[in-house]
Amino acid sequence: MRLGAVHCREPAWREPSDPAAPSSGAPAKGADDLDPFSERVASMITAAMMKLGSAGMFGFCAGVALKRASTEAAYTVGIAFVFLQVLAHKGYIDIKWKRIREDVLYLVDTDGDGELTRKDVLKHVRGLLNVLVYKLPSTSGFTVGLVYGFRWS
Repeated sequence: MRLGAVHCREPAWREPSDPAAPSSGAPAKGADDLDPFSERVASMITAAMMKLGSAGMFGFCAGVALKRASTEAAYTVGIAFVFLQVLAHKGYIDIKWKRIREDVLYLVDTDGDGELTRKDVLKHVRGLLNVLVYKLPSTSGFTVGLVYGFRWS
């Protein structure tokens, strides 16, 4: 491939185009044949599906969805905070941050010690996992998929 004065090599997964080949749009090979790159991707996906199983795939999808939802929630809370602070700074509203902190802490503090600790967070995570793995045949596969989906999406 030529790009200006620079010569670029065709990608390894792409076969160079043959100008003499008919441009009918139909593949020259059989309909089920894949190029080497697509073949590698398909084999990697198949291997992952076989190892994780359906519960793992559901876990992966749930992890991706949870990460997206938590990101969107963080954006929403951040925008609301900025908006409220601007209104408070301009004198339109008076925010009682101490009361807001107490109310939020009441909702998330599971052991009642008045602080949000690792123990409280673990209890909420375990509660969420209990809901998500309810009656699944492979909870370990789901959990691995959930972690992969949340981490690498």
